[in-house]
Amino acid sequence: MTRRYWNINLEEMMEAGVHFGHGTRKWNPRMAPYISAKRKGLPDIVIIVDQHEEYTALRECITLGIPTICLIDTNCDPDLGDISIPANDDAIASIRLILNKLVFAICEGRSSYIINP
Repeated sequence: MTRRYWNINLEEMMEAGVHFGHGTRKWNPRMAPYISAKRKGLPDIVIIVDQHEEYTALRECITLGIPTICLIDTNCDPDLGDISIPANDDAIASIRLILNKLVFAICEGRSSYIINP
């Protein structure tokens, strides 16, 4: 299946009534950067922390061709994700450690890309 590109903007979401179940008058203005501002396209990669809880999102990523990084426990299927990291997906300390390492690696990669285009 081909990868589709989506153009999502806040005005269209408001017209469709997609505003997280709250009236717009109840939004905290400081949350504006996090509430689906204009976005073009699909994410480059998706990190899945719990395969069982996020199975639907994982299937959508597979269908759309979005690469995934999955934290997998003993009760998960390592073949579903593109990159599988064996870890305890129930322990917050485990999740925090791995996500911190991923964030560090992403930031390091971005900075080296900017320096050496």
